[in-house]
Amino acid sequence: MLISTGVWLTVQKLEVYPMSDAKIYFLGVRGSIPAPSCNRIDIAPFNTKEVGANTSCIYLRTPEGRHHILDAGSGIRELGFYLGRAEGFRMPDSGEGVEGKEANLFISHTHWDHIQGLPFFKPAYAKGNKINVYGQTHITNGLVDSVTRQDEEPEVVANKVASYQTNGEGIREVLTRQQDPRTFPAPLNYMVGLGEFNDFVPGGRVYQDDEMIVNTQLVNHPGGCVSYKFSRTDGGVFVYSTDFEPDESNHDENLVAFWTGANVVYADSQYEDGSDLIPFVKGWGHSTYKKNIILAAEAGIDLLVLGHHSPLADDSYLIEMEKRAKAFARQTRKGLDVILAREGQFAEF
Repeated sequence: MLISTGVWLTVQKLEVYPMSDAKIYFLGVRGSIPAPSCNRIDIAPFNTKEVGANTSCIYLRTPEGRHHILDAGSGIRELGFYLGRAEGFRMPDSGEGVEGKEANLFISHTHWDHIQGLPFFKPAYAKGNKINVYGQTHITNGLVDSVTRQDEEPEVVANKVASYQTNGEGIREVLTRQQDPRTFPAPLNYMVGLGEFNDFVPGGRVYQDDEMIVNTQLVNHPGGCVSYKFSRTDGGVFVYSTDFEPDESNHDENLVAFWTGANVVYADSQYEDGSDLIPFVKGWGHSTYKKNIILAAEAGIDLLVLGHHSPLADDSYLIEMEKRAKAFARQTRKGLDVILAREGQFAEF
């Protein structure tokens, strides 16, 4: 895997690993709320220029030029401009000769910091594009039981239940409520570039083509959150595990199993154990770099990317935290590489 960083898609290499062509771009690496640099009125200036200020959004481009997007935090706005400039997606002001393109948007969960950028994603307003949306269904256990058998594999359960309407709690309905005219001037039905809406029960496969298989795992977070695993059919695995809280139960065991075999894992590290600024808070649904490193060591992964940074932590804090994380990783397992997610950075797997 290759790790590079710099201005958006104008990169300078930091470390070189065996190369491949599947790229993971980090566009939004903050949690909870955007955290732009500012001059505070009572304390030292707050600087986030190096690490980035936008909330969750990751873009995965495959060797064959397919487009997968993870979460629609404020970082998806810049991604929309890039897709129009460099990848041929139609924009609302494109000329008649511009054909549309297709992409898949996988939502981990619908807390604001993971969907707040969607209303500003310009390719979704252009007819001819097809942005397919995937998200966790919210249905009762009774409905699951009524359409499935106990002995069925999770993948079968997920595929069956995904075919059922969810009576106002599907991913389309949640996103529609975000763009109610009372809270945003453009309702969701203005987004004529959106394609299919796919509701699923986490625990199975939700997407497959000749390049990529996408599996899912429910993680421990208030209201539920989905971790996604992207497995290349010719080798290489990337896992996106944002917004989870360790609980030393089967959730952690399931997460280790889900991470096992991955080359690159992006993991929530909003808190730091023992920190005065961003201490771990039980019940709030987030993890620490130490817990992530322990899990990554058990899973035997190559590269752990720490993300979903606290809006309270500026560049100076996070850069020093990265040093502490690297030192802890060296003590925990030889060969485990740990880096801080920065906007404009990409990895390859």
